[in-house]
This record gives sequence, structure tokens and C-alpha cells, in this order.
Amino acid sequence: GGVRSMGGGSGAPDAIRLASMSAVSLALAFVLRRGVDVNELTVVGHSSEGQKEWDELMLPLIGPELWRLDVEEPRRALAWVRGWVDFNYCRGANRPGRAMQRAGLKTPVEVRHTLQGICLKFMPPGTRNPGGGFDGLRDGGLEILVDEPSEHRRGRIRVRRCSYGWRKKPMEGSERAILSKLRKDWKMAESLR
Repeated sequence: GGVRSMGGGSGAPDAIRLASMSAVSLALAFVLRRGVDVNELTVVGHSSEGQKEWDELMLPLIGPELWRLDVEEPRRALAWVRGWVDFNYCRGANRPGRAMQRAGLKTPVEVRHTLQGICLKFMPPGTRNPGGGFDGLRDGGLEILVDEPSEHRRGRIRVRRCSYGWRKKPMEGSERAILSKLRKDWKMAESLR
């Protein structure tokens, strides 16, 4: 693999240098710990050595991921997550009012089922573009995904940010409300098993 750093104003690569996975991992960890602003990091090349480990290492950066929980039965977890979202966020939480407040939200949400779980997108009043549909919502959202187990890890529930348009700030209050309720309700559901 290699690391490519982009030049300050030109957008052209300054240099391409080969680096090991551990060197890239250490560099990423340093940058994330320090809060350094990185314009772009591109990993080039391909090596079958450690590819699955590399994919797992980079996975939390997509979105980024906000929460993760290992689960014993991913199919049951997927059904539970879909039912939980339908019960909490599909009965009036898509418009301002009492149902939205009961769900603990300050911003209405629109919900869609996906193959791996659910996508909730925030819909501040007056921001929906005519004809844009669900895909046109760019004020942010959360994806709740359920991953099947692999030979290297157990099944899991992951929550990550999605659909934040250019220069949109995360809706941390609504994200926190959804995550808090998800954690609490999952814990309660597991205690009743």
C-alpha cells in the first residue's frame, strides 16, 4: 500500500511513498488523537496480506461510526431493530408535533428499510426539496446496520452517520436521543430474554 498526501492549494499529490499497514495505522491513530485536520488520505495499492483486518480497521471511519455492539443472533437483532424503529419513529415522528416529541427528537425524521437495517434521515421543516424524495434529504441522518458474523468476528449492530450534505453540521442532539434510546431499549430487551 502507499500513502498519498495532497498539496495545500494545488490539489496535486506531493509524493507517493510506500508504507506498511502498521505505519498507516499509526499515522491515522496519531491524526485522530490529535484532532489534526487532514484534507485527504488515499491508500493506494493492494495486498491480500491482512486485507480483512485492514477493512475492519477502516470500517469505523465510514460515516463515521458512532456506536457498535456485538450480538449473538444478528437475524433476531435485525428484526428487533426494524420493529423498534417502526414503533418509535414511524408513527408521526416525520413531522413536528407530539409524536416527534415523544420520540425525544427536536427534528423530524424520515425512515427507510435497507438490506442491513434502517436509515433515518433528519428533515428540518422547510428543507425538503420538491421531487428530491428520500435520497434528496441532505440534512444528515443515522444508519442502524446489523452485520452478519464472519470467520474473524461475531455479528454486530453498528450505528453510523449518513447523508450529511456539504457543510451540514451534525444534529448531535437528535443523534444522542436516538442512540440513548436504542442502547436503553436494547439493554432492556436483552434482560427480558
